[in-house]
Amino acid sequence: MKPVPSSNNQPSADGFSLVEVIFAVFFLSFFLGGTVFLLVENASSLLANSDHLTALNLAQEGIEASSSIRTDEWCNATTGVHGLAITAGQWSYAGTGDTIGKFTRTVQIDPVYRDSSGVIVNPPGGVLDYSTKQVTVTVTWLDSAGTQQQQQLISYPTYWRAPRNGMLVYGDGGTTSDTIRYRVLNGSTNQWDAALQVPDVDTSTTNKALYAVSVYGSQRRDEKIIISKHFNGTAQSIYANVYAGCTGWGTPFAITSYNSTSFTDAIGFSGTYLDSGDFMLVYADNTTIPKFRVWDGTTWSAQISMQNLTLNGSNIPTFVVAEARPGTNEVMAAFFGQAKDTNTQYFNGGVYTTANWTLHARHANNAPVNSKKLVDFDWSRNTPTKGGLVFSNASTDRRMHIKIWTANGSGGGAWGSTVNTANQANALGSLVIKDRPGANEFIACNKDNKNPPRVICYQSTLTPAWSDPANQILTANSDTGIQISFGANFEDGDGLEAIAVYSDGTAVPSLKEYIASTQTWDAAATPLPAVGAALETVRVIPQSKTNDVMLLLANTNQDVYSAVWNGDTNAVYTSPGGYVFAAHGVSGSADENFWYDFAWDQF
Repeated sequence: MKPVPSSNNQPSADGFSLVEVIFAVFFLSFFLGGTVFLLVENASSLLANSDHLTALNLAQEGIEASSSIRTDEWCNATTGVHGLAITAGQWSYAGTGDTIGKFTRTVQIDPVYRDSSGVIVNPPGGVLDYSTKQVTVTVTWLDSAGTQQQQQLISYPTYWRAPRNGMLVYGDGGTTSDTIRYRVLNGSTNQWDAALQVPDVDTSTTNKALYAVSVYGSQRRDEKIIISKHFNGTAQSIYANVYAGCTGWGTPFAITSYNSTSFTDAIGFSGTYLDSGDFMLVYADNTTIPKFRVWDGTTWSAQISMQNLTLNGSNIPTFVVAEARPGTNEVMAAFFGQAKDTNTQYFNGGVYTTANWTLHARHANNAPVNSKKLVDFDWSRNTPTKGGLVFSNASTDRRMHIKIWTANGSGGGAWGSTVNTANQANALGSLVIKDRPGANEFIACNKDNKNPPRVICYQSTLTPAWSDPANQILTANSDTGIQISFGANFEDGDGLEAIAVYSDGTAVPSLKEYIASTQTWDAAATPLPAVGAALETVRVIPQSKTNDVMLLLANTNQDVYSAVWNGDTNAVYTSPGGYVFAAHGVSGSADENFWYDFAWDQF
């Protein structure tokens, strides 16, 4: 009988059952489907990772581009959103973003604020750091699913500029022209750049001759401020010129003007940078009420009155000294007036109003003359709550007087008692006080009224307590007249030595060193190169954190010379060219006037 097929689907000897075939197809389909899914998933993941890596590289490129952008472009990098471009092989900011394929990159620039310890904080809790900006580079794109992705990096690049060492400013129009020139001591070449003209303070006339000038350097931004006093025969005017490293000179700003032919030789203004970066100018305007203005880096404030000196029975101030307390916005202002009296006012560091100035009791109501600078003030950088005021207090005064101001840390403070030196042989003349870096002491010098005058120096602690250094009479034959024919200051680097440069009535300037540890001045002077005619006025300007000192010298021909003293070798530099003895302008205004000044770079 012929066999009947099995009903349980058992395989035949030469094949597979239907069930086996179905299972085989099922498992093969399952395996292949999973593999395809994994391949697709891996491919998507690889693509996403590649996009993130590309975005990261673009963001890093944006950070590096921002760090490499040089001065001109950095100055144009204002707060806001920017794009990047390459021009002539250099990165620059352009537009509000740049696109690379499917990626969009933006560079957000924001200001940086720091607290008193230098830590970055959110405004308004800190002080604006002009030398640093926050750069946030953001790269965005759409992934394969149409979802926006983002990669972001943040950096804090600092401002870069070509190195400079300082700026010399001087009058070059005699008594008939208002020409002011400047020269930059170039840090790249260590040479003087060519002399150029400061913007004319008044283009409507040329007869506003420069009688006094001071130049100040900011520590917080690439900026110099020139304050100049001019006289046209009937009126005196004070102007400000601001030089910004980004944009050069701004438009001259008229501070004040008043009709007076008296005290044209007096330096009736003084400026100081505050810790906030603002610049405060304190000045006299032939009234009993001193005034001040503030430059905030962009604009000058309106004129603001200080306290009226008649509250102390005082008269019109002629000589002004203003110094910000180190690390604060507090300011001490000292005044010596036509009535030969000495007054001070203290700004508490708050908003710029009259009420935030405190007028102190009058320190002195007399002095030998009112045509000489018989007041000065300086803060101790070693103990910045202490400051020293030197002044005169009698019509035949032969003693230097000192008071110490102690700040209380909250916008006020108190004066200590007056301490006097021993009597000199002759009455006081123009005087200065300078603090010693790294120590609690001052040196103070004056040019007396002997004919010919002597230059005499003293030392004081912060207690205060005067002492007479060895060889304290630097010269017995200084230049006659009301001009300040000497300058003295400490080397800033180590504070171990001070130098004084002075006229001995000849064309050869003399220099003496002061050794602080032994309180000794040199017995014999070091002669400097001759200045062509009798030396009249001197400025001694230390460079911050070095022992180099700029020496400025003007003669009876109204020529100005410069030389840099090397405090490490105790000699005037013989190279490079910008540091050696050199002649500059040849047409200053008068023997009595400081129509020239220099400021080392601080920023």
